[in-house]
Amino acid sequence: MRLFDRLTMNGFTPTVPADPGLTAKMRRLSRQWMSELRKAAPVVYLIDNVANYYFEGTTDSWDIVKGDFPCLAPPWPLVFMEFASPSKILCNDGVEAFDSDQMGRRFGVLLESAEPGHSSGFHGLSGFDLLPGIPQEWLNKHIEGVRWLQQASLFAELDKERIVLTGTFLWSIDAEGRFNFPVDEYGGLSFLPPFGANLDDEYRQSLGHNCWCFINPALLAVSFIHCRNTKLIDNHPPAALAKASMRRHGIPPVTFKTLEIEPVKKILEARGKVSQNGLRMALHICRGHFKDYRQSKGLFGKHKDLYWWDQHVRGKLDQGVVIKDYAAPKEVQ
Repeated sequence: MRLFDRLTMNGFTPTVPADPGLTAKMRRLSRQWMSELRKAAPVVYLIDNVANYYFEGTTDSWDIVKGDFPCLAPPWPLVFMEFASPSKILCNDGVEAFDSDQMGRRFGVLLESAEPGHSSGFHGLSGFDLLPGIPQEWLNKHIEGVRWLQQASLFAELDKERIVLTGTFLWSIDAEGRFNFPVDEYGGLSFLPPFGANLDDEYRQSLGHNCWCFINPALLAVSFIHCRNTKLIDNHPPAALAKASMRRHGIPPVTFKTLEIEPVKKILEARGKVSQNGLRMALHICRGHFKDYRQSKGLFGKHKDLYWWDQHVRGKLDQGVVIKDYAAPKEVQ
């Protein structure tokens, strides 16, 4: 059973003390919120392999503001990405063991993406705006350069009985899938504590930093999804398991996707020398940009699509344009 299913059954609580008036009904509210989320049919995406590659393959510090993630254009409007806690983390001082008992044994990142001027497919919990869900009043605004608003919320499973909501971030993305620097009118990259907890600045900053560390693997997974030579695989629950889950819990186990990343890992090594430069620098070396030929006459007058343009071929068409290795998924077209 996936973390998404356990959230549906058990709900969650905040990782920090919340308003005492909410304490008695937080679990009920969270179950109601999960019921609305399940109705919105998010794509559930298992990213254990990406998280292991992130935690165990580099000592880099990642910074969304500096563009360390090549493309964050949403592959789906609503996606729940989950992964197991790492057994170890590679850092500048060597390899550190990860304390899953204290930090969490499994993590989930809910990434919601919506276009300004349109209604979000998921509205959170009606009448209770202290849980994730991009407010429609933010979507009614228009700011130049903003193509999508994105909201990312982190959940951590501490044990079989406890799943906590750590917090939520909000930011914006431009038309090429790049992070658009914080926009005050939208709340920028602000950190939203769970259930609207009132925290002092130091505690809020510390909690936000810890939360961000476990959102990064999900952002890397989004970047990897945009590589054509990775493969998304649907994983359907066996019929017997689905029947047993319905009998015991009243819900079917969720179908989830996994991503085969071995081909792109080879590209990062061959082109970006990831073992020498680190994963973050390898992505910078290999990164390029999207060119949108959907509304024009098309690439070479016939190919109407959204293509990934390799960085080093800029200005010399005879050197070739990479359209076989990278392309945006159909869902963002």
